Amino acid sequence: MNLKAKNFILSCKMPSPHEPIIELVKKLSASQNTPQQKLIKMIAMDPVLTAKIHQLNNTSLNKRKDETGCLSKAITQLGLGQIRTLINAQKSTTTFPETITNKIDTKDFWERSLAVAICCQTIDQIVGGKSDEIFYAGLLHDYGRLIILNNADTLPVHELIQKCTDKNELIYKNERKLYGFNHMELGDALFTTWNMPSVIREPAAFHHSPILAIRHNYETAVVHIADIICRSLKLGKSTDNYIPTLDMNAVQQVGLQSNQLDYVCEETVHELEDYMNLFEHTKSNS
Repeated sequence: MNLKAKNFILSCKMPSPHEPIIELVKKLSASQNTPQQKLIKMIAMDPVLTAKIHQLNNTSLNKRKDETGCLSKAITQLGLGQIRTLINAQKSTTTFPETITNKIDTKDFWERSLAVAICCQTIDQIVGGKSDEIFYAGLLHDYGRLIILNNADTLPVHELIQKCTDKNELIYKNERKLYGFNHMELGDALFTTWNMPSVIREPAAFHHSPILAIRHNYETAVVHIADIICRSLKLGKSTDNYIPTLDMNAVQQVGLQSNQLDYVCEETVHELEDYMNLFEHTKSNS
């Protein structure tokens, strides 16, 4: 583990849920008439809220529970009472620090995270449905980057973005030079501290180098592919203006065929639109 990343998470500002989602989830959770599956689907649209539920689940009587990266299982293990308490305690994030708001905002990041989660699930379904937890591995893969963006008032984030833009370089390959850690190491340090399931921790740590994953190399490879697809489709937004090289070994490992890529792209776009429509419909009727 990168010690600078480990030390940073002890003092940094942790991100909060995306404001429109947490406000809606609070309303839904307050109603006894809200179906549990609907509540779970809305919670799963926000990476911070999903991560906090997993954190709570894996620090609460963990020895008596099976490790799970599946949100519905985590909620069942905790019980709706604890979930409602957690939800009501959340404050929302309206924006990142002013130094980077002209580059990226919380909505951009939220939409990219959700798009990668959807793309992961689509890929998994095409190749045979090998993972029940792949959606959440995708949703949380860039949590380290979220922490960095949330601390752009104390880290030279804007300086790095500008430097990499000028030199046509990928940001993640230069993060360690300025921060002392990259966003993968930061996500790994936090998720290790939170005792997060390895099916979530490994993709966060190795989605740019999937060959390094050990226990969950399949999920990590899928997240790697989905991340690049969503960058190519410009779904949501990241701070990188350039697209990393696709690891063809990861593609072969997953078993995704080149003639299936168009379907993956189309389904990801359509599913993301469906999630957005669900959110707007639920918001208007809450």
